This record gives sequence, C-alpha cells and structure tokens, in this order.
Amino acid sequence: MSRIFLCGTTSKEFQNMKELTDPIYEHIDGLLYTIDDGAFEDGTYELLNKRKGEGALIHRNFVKNHSYSHNHWLLDSGVLKTGDIFIMRDSAERFHHEWASKIRNFIDTLVFRGVKTAFNYNKLFFAVKNDSMEFVHSPHWALKGWQREVIEMSNYHDELKKEWTWRKRDGEEGGRPIDNKIDHEAKYYWTYGNSNHLLLGREDNIEEYQRLEIIRLHLRDQARILGFELTLDGLKEFMKWITSDEVEDSTRNNGKNWVNSCSITKNFYRKHILETPWDDIISTENSWELEY
Repeated sequence: MSRIFLCGTTSKEFQNMKELTDPIYEHIDGLLYTIDDGAFEDGTYELLNKRKGEGALIHRNFVKNHSYSHNHWLLDSGVLKTGDIFIMRDSAERFHHEWASKIRNFIDTLVFRGVKTAFNYNKLFFAVKNDSMEFVHSPHWALKGWQREVIEMSNYHDELKKEWTWRKRDGEEGGRPIDNKIDHEAKYYWTYGNSNHLLLGREDNIEEYQRLEIIRLHLRDQARILGFELTLDGLKEFMKWITSDEVEDSTRNNGKNWVNSCSITKNFYRKHILETPWDDIISTENSWELEY
C-alpha cells in the first residue's frame, strides 16, 4: 500500500481545518501543509501538529503565490516520496465521515487498477507522486506532471448529496457570508500582483483577458504611486477617489470606465461604495453599469 497524505496550504483557519480533517486524519498516513504566521494565532498550528502523523508543517511567509506555497510541501518538505499519494482539499471543503473511513481502500483500489490521478468536478483530488511534478500559476494553480490513467469522480457521485466530499457553500450554515464572492474575487484582482483570476471564463478569448490584465496592472500601479494601499480597504478608497467630484473630468471618466470594465470591479463598487444589497447586485450583475 502507498502512503496517503492530505496536503495543502493554510493559515488562520482553525474551525475549517478542524472540520476538514476530523473525519479523515486517523485513516491516512499524515497531513502535509504549508502554513504562515496566521496559523499560530488561533490554534491552527497546534491542531494540525497533533494530527500530522508522518506528515509535516512547513512554516513560510505567504507571498500571494499559491503554487509557490504548494511547491514547499510537494518539493521541499522531504516527506513525499515517489509513489506516495497526496489528496488536496481546500479549507472550506469537507469529507463524509463514513466515506473518509474507507478512503484508503477507495484510493488503493483505483491505484491497483492503474489510476494515477483523480479529479473531482475538474479539480485535482489525488495524484500519485512522481519526480516530474510541479505546481504552476496563481491563484488558480495547476499541477504539471500528473500522469494517466485518470478518472473524474463526479461521474460517480453527486456533490450536492454530500456523500463523498464537497465544498461548504457561501451562505451555508457555518460557511462564509453569502456575498463572500465579491471580496474574494476582488482580493485576487487587487491585492495579488501575480494573478490569473481574470483568465477564468476567458480561456477562449485571450485578447480580452490580456486587455483586462493591462488595465488591472496599470490601475494598481497608479493607485500605488498615489499612495493607496493594495488592500481591499485601499481599493475601496481608490474607487471613491477616482469616481468623485474631486478629480478632473477625464480622470473621473477613466474611473467610470475602469469600474465598468469587469464584474469584479462593478460588484465591489456596488457593495462598498453604493452599499447595494447582495440580491440586487447578483440579479443585475450582467446589465448594471456605473453612470454619472
């Protein structure tokens, strides 16, 4: 039997990591995570350290590059060996306790049949480690070097039934706020220099992605030069300023065009500047535009 590890990157996520690992940590060989300073603030480190088994916790500064963080446990930890199996789940994802108790048999059976990689709703679930692997891109990472045979687990289960593994949805009891999507996307847009978030949904329209990415990087640079922070609070203040009567008409018009350039900026502006309710934002997301 191959060794099996639950792996990923986390921070100040005690409750999420407890709920994620509760059903599974006793049925695998260990936990292998890259953590940052936040994990020491709320007990996340202590929780994972007690449950790590043959795994490890790698403490590194988070530099807003998800592949860089994942590569620490994949390449630098010294724990994973060729032939080991690593499962990947985000902190907001969950395992059904009964299914998790049989996870070793589930994976070993697939590997015996030649499966080396499993996806769940197009997202990597597990892979058999080999020495050609490397994570690339951020924040939406991809694993280079995964091998066939491959299966798609969603062909065999329905995530909504919560019988295998699933993601806790925004607005669900114990989950993130219903409007978490707005700030989450804005975080990837504004606070990350290296970000492929605008590529989502534009994979077949690279020119449009490149156009929006030029706008994003230019506005971030201008805001930084003007003294605005590249934080969500800084984004809010910059939006207030660039669309206000305090600036020249040409600058204000450029601000309007920027806000209207994509749903991420429009939704953030409506939530934080106009204080528009979530239901109104989401129901008119595709039709609303800022007008003076």
